[in-house]
Amino acid sequence: MTLVLNDISELYKTSKGYINSFKNKKHVDNRGSLSKLFENNLPFIPNQILIQENTSIGIKRGMHFNNNIMYQESKIIYLLDGVIEWLIYDPINFELITIELSRNSSIHVPKGLYHGSLSKTSFSSVLILADLAFNVEYSTNVDLTDLKISNKFNFIL
Repeated sequence: MTLVLNDISELYKTSKGYINSFKNKKHVDNRGSLSKLFENNLPFIPNQILIQENTSIGIKRGMHFNNNIMYQESKIIYLLDGVIEWLIYDPINFELITIELSRNSSIHVPKGLYHGSLSKTSFSSVLILADLAFNVEYSTNVDLTDLKISNKFNFIL
């Protein structure tokens, strides 16, 4: 299922809660602009802030997941530049959700979902706010290039 972002806050219901989208408010004047990424109306406090840059079309990252519930991360994904598809896999409902993000769009991904990205432009830059620091000891990944997986989800990379 591919979703398009708009003004609604509850974009899609998963077994772990809603994937939320945010309408990013932007003030523009003769000096430039100021964008509000989100207001903390979610139970979310950033613990780790990351910037991901992709330097070509078709770069695949992630499908990360932490097995230990104490280390599962909730994230806010904000696209600074370019276009990407954010991939979210719900392991309870066996559903792959793809959300196309363009510049200045953002989503909230709840804990307990696999997630990753696919770059759609020659350059993209993503700001990632996580409520916990990544813990590699409990992390697992889904190999997006595994044909069995891409066929299972009718998803081709």
